Amino acid sequence: MRKMNKVGLAILGMTALAGISRPILAAEDAPKTHERGERKGGKHNGGKHKGAGRHIAAELNLSDAQKVQMKAIRQESRAARKAIKADTTLTREAKRAQMKELRASTKAKISAILTAEQRAKLEALRAQHKAERKERRGEKRENRKAG
Repeated sequence: MRKMNKVGLAILGMTALAGISRPILAAEDAPKTHERGERKGGKHNGGKHKGAGRHIAAELNLSDAQKVQMKAIRQESRAARKAIKADTTLTREAKRAQMKELRASTKAKISAILTAEQRAKLEALRAQHKAERKERRGEKRENRKAG
């Protein structure tokens, strides 16, 4: 009888182990999830801002050459941003300062490839976006007060 209990416990243990290890093994085979800020969906890359580059290109009526240059600038900026975020030797303040410099540098590079008319249109779009953002923030504050 005792031998039967040991065998039963061994079988039960192996069954439980197989049940636990299956999801773990499946998770290892599954594609890796995206890191923070690289999510697909939501308000990051896949959501509200998805296609923002194409929208701007259409609004500014960029030439094919300008589109290629814009894409290269954005890719370079994205790589630099990732490098800054990944640098564990930097303090939070140093990262902020470098990000601010990167944004200014990227803005200057983009401005350099645009015509005067396109730069004016881009500044108007930025001002419009800033006003919309300010309005949304005001609505959020009102909703918090009311809630």
